Amino acid sequence: SLCQATQDFDMKYSTLHNRFHGMRTQAEAHEAQMKLTPAEEAILVDWIKVQGWCGVPVTYEPLIDHASAIVGTNVCKSWYHRFMKRHPDILVHNPQALEKCHANNVNKATIDGFYNII
Repeated sequence: SLCQATQDFDMKYSTLHNRFHGMRTQAEAHEAQMKLTPAEEAILVDWIKVQGWCGVPVTYEPLIDHASAIVGTNVCKSWYHRFMKRHPDILVHNPQALEKCHANNVNKATIDGFYNII
């Protein structure tokens, strides 16, 4: 029963009831209002991660500029905060020195190989 499932999974009854009856999540319901589509955000997340792996951390301004270029219009500071909340796996850190083995692997062939995969 739904009551038992809510206890087993520690969920609110209304949430499980709504999903069972086909209601969308709040995020899904408001996808049309988002500046970037989920696919565009996934590409942006991948770009951020690649930049981090290359030792080039993405800060606020480059992220805003890149997102604006994808959308074709300017995105604002509040978009940045909502984006970061939607993607908690992305962390903002102060840059650190790159290990020598990583620095040696950041070259044109490696980067071109990554973009050929995408």
